[in-house]
Amino acid sequence: MKLRGLLLGVLILAGCKHLEDPPPPPFQVAITVADKTTPVADVSITRNSREIGKTGPDGHLTLTFHGSEGDKLDVWVKCPEGYSSPDRPITVTLLRLSDGKVAEYPASCERSERKVVVSISSENGAFIPVFLLGKQVATLDESGTATFLLSGHPGEHMDFRLDTHDDKFKLLVPQSPTVQLDVQSEDHIYPLDQPFKKQQIHRNYVGPSHPVQLGPRPI
Repeated sequence: MKLRGLLLGVLILAGCKHLEDPPPPPFQVAITVADKTTPVADVSITRNSREIGKTGPDGHLTLTFHGSEGDKLDVWVKCPEGYSSPDRPITVTLLRLSDGKVAEYPASCERSERKVVVSISSENGAFIPVFLLGKQVATLDESGTATFLLSGHPGEHMDFRLDTHDDKFKLLVPQSPTVQLDVQSEDHIYPLDQPFKKQQIHRNYVGPSHPVQLGPRPI
């Protein structure tokens, strides 16, 4: 009798467990990382100091979380080498959107350096060397122009010196001027212009104090 009652209790408990509501489905959240408008791949997304995924070539990563509607979670974005990582986490909210879409959270990974394309034009500046921080970076061609590629950090200031110390440039004005630029937050072409004027050479003729008479002298 006791055994029968025990078995009946077990069956009742099993039946009740079977009737329990299934656990709610997990929540999905999308993280999209870009440098301006360019997707950034291999961005590490972490939570509680543990990596939970990396973005693909499209800069996209879909994460799955368990929790309750309205829960807020912090995830950190760690950008790959050559990019600057955000100094604050992304706070995502677990939500079920009515249209069935996944909540998306944008993040930014900006390149630490930008391409700096410098194009210098200089009237009368043929073959003048161009220096940056004491190092020659280009030489103007016979038309007085030069285009070259550098890299720099956004906000960095650059002074380019057109070096006229050589004697062959001594008649040019101004002497060894500089042209300047400030690196922007995106790749950019910087047209710079520095014309020169050529000084005229004034030659003073020194002749005899009395006119020289040519031909035979009278006796």
